[in-house]
Parts: sequence; structure tokens; C-alpha cells
Amino acid sequence: DALSSYPVGVLADRFDHGSLLALGVLVLVLSDLALAFIGGLAGLALGVALWGLHMGMTQGLLAAMVADAAPTDLRGPAYGMFNLVSGLALLAASVVAGGLWDAFGSRATFLAGAGFAIVSLLALVRVTRGVPGDRLGIHCHDDTGNAVANSLAAVRAGARQVQGTLNGLGERCGNANLVSIVPSLMLKMGFATGIDEAG
Repeated sequence: DALSSYPVGVLADRFDHGSLLALGVLVLVLSDLALAFIGGLAGLALGVALWGLHMGMTQGLLAAMVADAAPTDLRGPAYGMFNLVSGLALLAASVVAGGLWDAFGSRATFLAGAGFAIVSLLALVRVTRGVPGDRLGIHCHDDTGNAVANSLAAVRAGARQVQGTLNGLGERCGNANLVSIVPSLMLKMGFATGIDEAG
């Protein structure tokens, strides 16, 4: 878990969160399959290692996704709701897993876990395809001084078009400042913008 959290955090600053989450769920499927089909200590070690990798890939990422989705003043309640729903889901999953283990044994339990993970992976793929980032844009006004931050958060969430103006000049309190956004995308987040260093 700890060994994978930092590298995934670095990747999360540069790549779409939905794709990284899907990769983490795929690792969970592999973990369940290893625990179901590979016997002995080797199977247990591989399954546990993959499970730890899955946890490292997804837990911090999910927290970041909650932070990105929630307004600043509602992040505390958003984390609380996320943890409440996650806890209830884990309780239900534990009851189902215990019942399967008692009735059918460990292999059936891990295969069911892999099945549930595949269903969630397919749902995740369907949702991300339903909102294609290459056709999604962001247009922020700077009334509260957050236009640049909101634009960068939108790109991190999948938007691929940012509307703004040079130095943020524009109606009301101004627009997103492209002079700040473009270098942040290129130098800090690793995105290609179509603008090179020469301009």
C-alpha cells in the first residue's frame, strides 16, 4: 500500500483520475483471481501483494477525487459521506463474502469478488465514455480569485479545452488567466498544450 501510494499520487497529477481508478480496480480483479486459483503460500503472497497495490492505487486517488468534486466549504461533509457510504458498502460486502465462504468455500468468495470488481470496472468505463474529456471544456470567471485553480482542477478531472484570456482580462472580475494556466499545465502537470517555449 505505502510503496504504491506515492508513485500513483505523482501519476494522478498528470493523468486522468478515472483511468487510474480503472487500473486500480483491474489490479483488484487480478488479486481475487490469484487468491482463487493459485494455491499455497505463493498464491497467498501474490494475492496479498496485488491487494496492497490495489489499495495504494485507489485510496488516495478516491480521496483526491472527493476533494476535486466537492466545494471547498463542503469538503468535510463530503469526506464524511464518502466514508459513511464506503463503510456501509464494506459491511454489506463482508456479510455477502462470509455467507459465500460458509456455503461454497474460499474460491467462490474470491471469484465473486472478482465478478463484482469487473461489474464496477465496466460501470466506470461506461461513465467515463459517457463524458468524453476531449469534448469537455471549462470556462471560469475570476469573481472569487479561483479561475486558474478551477480550470486546472477541471483539466485534472478530464476536461481538454480551457477558455480564458491573456492576463485574465474580461467581463465582470475577469476570466481564467491563460498566462498562469498554460505554464502550469506544461511544467507542473505534464500536459501538451500546442504551445512551445518559443511561444
